[in-house]
Amino acid sequence: MEIKDFIKAEKYCKKVFDGTHDSPKPCAKGYKLLTSKNILSGELDKTNAYFISEEDYKSINRRSKVQKNDILFSMIGSVGNVCLIKDDTIDFVIKNMGVFSCEDEDEAKYLYYYLQSPLAKKIIASYLNGAVQKFLGLERLRNFPVPSYTKDKKKIVSVLYNIDRKISVNRQINRNLEELVKQIYDYWFVQFDFPNEEGKPYKSSGGKMTFNTILKREIPEGWEVKSINDFCTSYRGVSYDKSDLLNGPEGGVLVLRGNNIDGNTLIYDENVAYVPPSFVELEQKIKKHDIIMTMSSGSKEHVGKCTMFQSDSEHTYGAFMTKFTPNSNCPFFAYRSMLSDFFKSKIKYICGGTGINNLTNQTFDEILFPFPPKDVLKEFEKLLTPIYEKIGKNNDEILRLTALQDELLPMLMNGQVEVK
Repeated sequence: MEIKDFIKAEKYCKKVFDGTHDSPKPCAKGYKLLTSKNILSGELDKTNAYFISEEDYKSINRRSKVQKNDILFSMIGSVGNVCLIKDDTIDFVIKNMGVFSCEDEDEAKYLYYYLQSPLAKKIIASYLNGAVQKFLGLERLRNFPVPSYTKDKKKIVSVLYNIDRKISVNRQINRNLEELVKQIYDYWFVQFDFPNEEGKPYKSSGGKMTFNTILKREIPEGWEVKSINDFCTSYRGVSYDKSDLLNGPEGGVLVLRGNNIDGNTLIYDENVAYVPPSFVELEQKIKKHDIIMTMSSGSKEHVGKCTMFQSDSEHTYGAFMTKFTPNSNCPFFAYRSMLSDFFKSKIKYICGGTGINNLTNQTFDEILFPFPPKDVLKEFEKLLTPIYEKIGKNNDEILRLTALQDELLPMLMNGQVEVK
């Protein structure tokens, strides 16, 4: 059913405004400045945001103060990404974002889901057609057509909100588990305080260290030096043109691309594409414990992003990515090594100073790690297996819930489904 009862967003909302147009100087500490790129899958990712001074923070807030139940809207780049502010504590200011500010919480939630609906996305696309630099200005946001809210839609909003909340909880659990794994990896393979035969921390308990002439530092006695290519096999991704893409998942294979990796987490959103099965070679199918990595990007910050695949779902990956299949005895060691600060710094150095940031599979021959003996590897993999099984189950549930939300959203917003 087509919605005909539209009003302008500036009439629906208490206020529609945007963030600062200035570029405050970064500081070592203070308050974070968030931009459109910090909106990811309905949440704010503050990881790469930089700090600004308290003076700049107060100045921006005088014009563009964000409050609870406000909806942030990406105005540039991935235009149309939205985030609903659910907390009272706002420790950031914004740039390159629009804000839909509603007085009523239910009306704010309804607008939030409407902006993600196929109808709203179609309107956004019509505004952007032909534009070289994808940008949606403040005047467009103020005049954006919004279907009027009625109280009977509260149940509709509740269904979608509960799905969102479960997805958010799963993501937070996974972030906490990933942080735990990072601490374990650093403790074992950076500080070299893995458990010795008595269960005590190796180096701190006087474990024998030896100077390695290749790494030019001390490592535990009996350890080897290896590159990623020594304990992983690799294969580049699927090549295709835009005209080859299918309209949806039916009869196709899901293609993961660089934008589907946020940090080291898989994000399923509008960046997901589908290609015919005939495009995918056997080696390009992703299996459990495979690692996919971004190999080419216009920004060196995006090169080297990687994630381990925890699901048995049939996916593939794009041509600007590589799949690494670790040896069966060290999948988690391989993955965490690729996420280590040491590895990231090497990638940044290799990409530094080049106009186009490309990695080749041979690049990884230059990045060498201390490689532990079999007994240490076995204990590490045993320790991490249940953790990553939990992460995998959470990711599978996120994928199912996201698909359910995508299916329900247009029907619920158009009144095609009755919520009891």
